[in-house]
Amino acid sequence: MGFLSSLLGMVGVGQPTVTAEIEGKKAFGRGAIVRGHVTVTGGSRELPVSGVEVAVVKLEEEDDMTNRDRVAEVSLPMGGLELAPEASFTIPFEIQIPKDADPTGGDTKWQVVASADVPGWDPEAEIDVKIHDEDDDAAGESLEEHFLIEHERSFRHSSVRGDFRVHRLPDGFVTQWNDGGLVCREADGSERWRLHDFGRTLAVHPDGDRIIAADGQKNVAFIDPVTGEVGDPVAVGAYVDGLAFLGDGSAIVAAATERVLILDPETAALKKKIRKLDDGRDDPSELYVSSVAAVPGTNRFYVADPNANRVTLVSGKSLKAKKSVEVYNAHDLRLGEDGETLLVDGHDDVAILDPKLKLTANFDVPGQKGVRQIGETEYSCEHFKTNATLSPDGSRIVVNDCSGLLWVVGTDGEPIRAFTRDILDHVEFATWLDDERIVAITNDGRVHGVTVDGLETSFSEEDL
Repeated sequence: MGFLSSLLGMVGVGQPTVTAEIEGKKAFGRGAIVRGHVTVTGGSRELPVSGVEVAVVKLEEEDDMTNRDRVAEVSLPMGGLELAPEASFTIPFEIQIPKDADPTGGDTKWQVVASADVPGWDPEAEIDVKIHDEDDDAAGESLEEHFLIEHERSFRHSSVRGDFRVHRLPDGFVTQWNDGGLVCREADGSERWRLHDFGRTLAVHPDGDRIIAADGQKNVAFIDPVTGEVGDPVAVGAYVDGLAFLGDGSAIVAAATERVLILDPETAALKKKIRKLDDGRDDPSELYVSSVAAVPGTNRFYVADPNANRVTLVSGKSLKAKKSVEVYNAHDLRLGEDGETLLVDGHDDVAILDPKLKLTANFDVPGQKGVRQIGETEYSCEHFKTNATLSPDGSRIVVNDCSGLLWVVGTDGEPIRAFTRDILDHVEFATWLDDERIVAITNDGRVHGVTVDGLETSFSEEDL
């Protein structure tokens, strides 16, 4: 942006405009949820929109002056969306009236204020609202903690490990639905094939020419990613929750609860088992393996054990621990394409490790901690397993929060973009097709394509 454009922006010339609407009446009790929409329309110059902010503002008259106090606010990151002249976008918002808000009257007034974060002067829209001297039904809830719904809703069950995943192929992707099987699609969302089995977990070979997948009967099998043809099932004697092809082609490793299985890379036959790891834990035989990830080009692999709060690097030759580090609730491992960045999913946080298992970053996933029906019993909520994946260029992470809202964040956890629920709602898992395109699956059994700066899905297809 040039000097003249910056100068004009500082004085508000040619800036975008903001309008806002509230659903229903503009009068609320204390603790009520205010829902509405914000529309941002481009001005005379193209400008990036970093985010949209909505606030509840208390206005008090004192000595011929109006004091404005922002008592609640929400921020919706937009990732620097380029807004062309006269172009516009509309997004929904929710914000909660404070539970201790003074009622409207006398010198006290209230507004809901929406603004757009752009270079220069930020345009605003103000809506006058009234607050009654009574509690709303939602006054006992916290919108900051939970996404709140008014009516009971049944969600598709997913275990604590997260049963629904997306795996990228060189020219498409595979969605994994546990008992719902597998669905393979082209990058544009068109269906290639589907299987009604082997949806427990899978791994794609680094060359992309084959898949190994596990069913719910302690079997694994190879699958052709082009045709969906399934090879003969191979019994491995344990339920498999994670798979990885070793980088040197010497074996396949499988996470199987209390052990790691070493499988033949050509036949998938069981070769060896690791039942204990001497990696600094109190009892090497107390092993709980939730996830594995292979180091490219080597026979080494990582093992996650959330019970021991450890991530361990293991030699595929000696099957011994080479190095280990403590990571609280280490549950899922995903290695970046560069082989240098290891993401570790916890309960609602993400740790980032380098190849030497040195912690380079650790951050809480932004957003809410679950979904609650208003008035539910205390501590009752639907908790979505957070799942983080790294963009191919290693600069950004896509992750769903515990309420199923999808975020793009930096590798330091700083929010870049939040996909509002009119675009994607109750996301179970998302991954990158490339540095701009994302594929996400939602609890309703659908799969969607979006871009980092997109305002709508590029496709939305029914898997289940």
